[in-house]
Amino acid sequence: MGSERYSRDLKPNKYAIERTYQDFPDLEKLLNDSEKKEGGYYILNKGKWFEGIKLPSFLNDSEKKEGRYYILNEGKWFEVTKLPSFLNNSEKKEGGYYILNEGKWFEVTKLPSFFDFEIENDSNNSLYLKRNKVLKQINVKLQKSIFRIKIKRDADNIVIDDKSNINWRKNPKSVYGLNNIPNDEKNFFHKGHIIGDLLISYTDNFDYYKWENYVMITEWCNCAETFNENKKACGMKFFEKIIKDSLDDGARIDYRVTPVFNKKGSGYEVLPRGIILEAKIINNKTFFAPVESELNNKKTFNVFIPNAQSNLKINYSNGIIYQSIN
Repeated sequence: MGSERYSRDLKPNKYAIERTYQDFPDLEKLLNDSEKKEGGYYILNKGKWFEGIKLPSFLNDSEKKEGRYYILNEGKWFEVTKLPSFLNNSEKKEGGYYILNEGKWFEVTKLPSFFDFEIENDSNNSLYLKRNKVLKQINVKLQKSIFRIKIKRDADNIVIDDKSNINWRKNPKSVYGLNNIPNDEKNFFHKGHIIGDLLISYTDNFDYYKWENYVMITEWCNCAETFNENKKACGMKFFEKIIKDSLDDGARIDYRVTPVFNKKGSGYEVLPRGIILEAKIINNKTFFAPVESELNNKKTFNVFIPNAQSNLKINYSNGIIYQSIN
């Protein structure tokens, strides 16, 4: 499955991967707490979707004690006629008390700090862009029942189907970071989809201008799909194919893609350090993946793919690329 070129020639070595989190402590901590795989990617959050878990609202009005417990209702007995709603989802015990949250401590789980970002794309000044020009995380719902045929265009490459309202273009000229890469080094990078082209037709809520769905990433990050007994190299295309095959098998999938940009002062670097792909199946199906893959028969995955390549030394801040053996 896939070209061995990605595992033999382009798969990033440890030095290239280390540069993705250089001067980026939040990403470094996340990756240090994650599992690095042979295919060159990381399993994040034990493969589970990042959930922003909040403390139950009733605890905001309660008193937290040093012994890791809360005083509820000012320590008074709950009147039967005024039982709080949260007890309806709790287990009442014979001794007259309730087990909350399955007996587990209520934890506040913080999403990665770089999840919440918006980058203005000043390089795109086309007059037809009527809404805010920003690049951000994209979250979609995918299912086979809304699959469409390929988008049709007329002779001038103007969209003529039901998505004409988003000014879809085959090749967007303005992609964030593109203008920062020197002309003689642009061939090292791809205009990479955030939501893969082969998946867009499975959505009914993809309301984005096409440039909003692109970032500048390496060929390896974008296209690696080698997975066999001896060679593994897994970029975005590897996981996108698993999602597509699973959709065709009847899965309904929540899918979220986050380009990971490091913030510098009031702005952001011009190239992402990597891409986070999260997917969770919300019906009774499981992922249709290679049998030897740990994703086979799972219902969720959460991975980080480094925006790196073995033969490149990348300056993510200014877009300058150096060919490097380390």
